[in-house]
Amino acid sequence: EENCEPCPTTRGGFCRNIAWCAHRSDAIDGACPSVFGCTSHDDCGNNQYCEGCEQCEAFKATLSPSMAASWACTPCPTTGGGMCEDLRYCQVAKDGIDGSCPMPSGCDHHAD
Repeated sequence: EENCEPCPTTRGGFCRNIAWCAHRSDAIDGACPSVFGCTSHDDCGNNQYCEGCEQCEAFKATLSPSMAASWACTPCPTTGGGMCEDLRYCQVAKDGIDGSCPMPSGCDHHAD
C-alpha cells in the first residue's frame, strides 16, 4: 500500500510533486494541472538541462523493459516541451531539448 502521509487532512488532499500526478492518477479534482516545463537549457538551474519530452520518450523506448521501468519522463508532456532534469542524465540519454547537452557549471569555491 502506498504511503499517503499526511492523510487524512481536513481539506481532503495534500500537495506533492506535480510530476507524480499523472502517474498516480490522484488529482483531487480528477485532472492534473498542466506543467509549463522548459523550452531551453537557460530555463533550468545550475547543473540542470532542459530534457526534451519527445527525446526522453524516444530514449526510454530503446531501454530494456526493466531499465525503462526506472527511467522517468515525468511530468511530460509539458506545455514548453521539456522538463528540467539533473545534468548528469543528459550525456546518458542525449535527450536535450535542442539536441545538445550544456556544459556543467562547475564550482569556484569549496562550498559549491
